[in-house]
Amino acid sequence: MVESLVQEHVIYIDIDYETGSEIDVNTYRATLASGEPLPDWLKIDPNAGLLIGDVPVDAEVIELRLEVNLSDGTQIVRYVEVQLTNGEISELGGRPEAEVTGIIPFKESLESQQGVEETEVSALFGALGDR
Repeated sequence: MVESLVQEHVIYIDIDYETGSEIDVNTYRATLASGEPLPDWLKIDPNAGLLIGDVPVDAEVIELRLEVNLSDGTQIVRYVEVQLTNGEISELGGRPEAEVTGIIPFKESLESQQGVEETEVSALFGALGDR
């Protein structure tokens, strides 16, 4: 979840990601949606996932690429548009709601291999489950 607040021309954007498991968040990262670095007026705390910036008078909107890196190697990326006047956040059009890359579960990895049938993988996991 991404939340924001604008108060007296200062914007606070919080990348709040709860894994709901034993997997921890290692770092947070943010760039412009184009991949360019954040503008000088906007900074991120990579450990807390909090972006803070003094909004320039002429700035109205910013498009961001927000990245959460988990301890298991998974990377979650969201593209958002933030209205700098009121803090309203929306998904950036033409982009997926969230991209997840990194660890592929072992079973899915086996199933994706050529020549391995799903029934063979299920049988393997059935046998392993009995141990």
